[in-house]
Amino acid sequence: MISQRISESGSSSFLSELKGHRVRVCAGGVVLLLAKSVGRAITLGLLLAAIDLIWVPDSEARESLLALALLIWSVLVVVGLVRVLRVPLASVAASIDRSLKNIRRPVLSGYELTLRAGSTGEVSSGRMGDFLREMQLREACAEMRKLAALDLWPLRRIARSALLAGAAVLLLGVAGFAWREPFAITRQRLLFPARDIPPYSEVVFKVTPGDCDLMYGSGTNLVVEVGNAGSGAAVWLMTRSGGRQRSSACFGLESNTYGQNLEKVVVPLEYCFKSGRARSHWYKVNLRLQPRIEGVELMIAPPEYSGLAIRRIKPGDEPVEVLTGSNLKLYLESNRPLSRGPCASLRWMG
Repeated sequence: MISQRISESGSSSFLSELKGHRVRVCAGGVVLLLAKSVGRAITLGLLLAAIDLIWVPDSEARESLLALALLIWSVLVVVGLVRVLRVPLASVAASIDRSLKNIRRPVLSGYELTLRAGSTGEVSSGRMGDFLREMQLREACAEMRKLAALDLWPLRRIARSALLAGAAVLLLGVAGFAWREPFAITRQRLLFPARDIPPYSEVVFKVTPGDCDLMYGSGTNLVVEVGNAGSGAAVWLMTRSGGRQRSSACFGLESNTYGQNLEKVVVPLEYCFKSGRARSHWYKVNLRLQPRIEGVELMIAPPEYSGLAIRRIKPGDEPVEVLTGSNLKLYLESNRPLSRGPCASLRWMG
């Protein structure tokens, strides 16, 4: 019994020591994963920026690309984190032996000895066997205590990953400093894909009238002055409504000035001008309905001598009788907001 207790105590001490070193191994793995993740994030960002500069995707495509990049990055982080945190004790023992450069592999042998004893249920095979097992575990524990705090960290791989991440950050900083305006616009387009941010271009659009309100079924003339477009550059009017987008060529008015007509507009829409890969902001065309009376309410305040209460009625085809001296207020409800205007069809009969 005494021999059995000694063996169990040695195994418990060995496993406790080994698990403590596994925590250090996991910490080093997390630091390595962090350095790799920073480099991967910057690499994906540069790839998205290149795609935006070359292919100029619209807002929906940018949202999809950003979501895909975040998904890829997140999967890599989660998979790497699971691998780091679930490192087996056998791998930790082998790493310790490699760090100590001990060809006898005492730590791994001690772990296999403890594992074999635990799986078979045999703790003791005689006093000599217990003595040899105890000596083996003590030697393994002594070897593990020789390690410093960072000996199990993959310092070379961490340094290499940190160097690559630093190079990526430096490249990003140089690009932002050398090409400030393109960098700033591309960054905003990637970080806020739902916003109306035109792609970077030296072409300048001056649009008239911009956002506007039209009466239902009417139209308007759209004019754009294009700067830095170059001679012979085609200018297009782009309209979108209900998930559909249309384009029509603009006609020249003056030097660098182009126009196009919107005719019989019956649905709200958005429009912009485009020349090559450059475009203007999207502008809204709001519809205003023909004003129409949709509700009428009459408030009748009888004179004081009558003692009658104030009443509200909705006039119909039947005549409304009121006492002489009553105050009347007519409330009209329109199908859209109105600023002012006479009510020409109202007639009083008395």
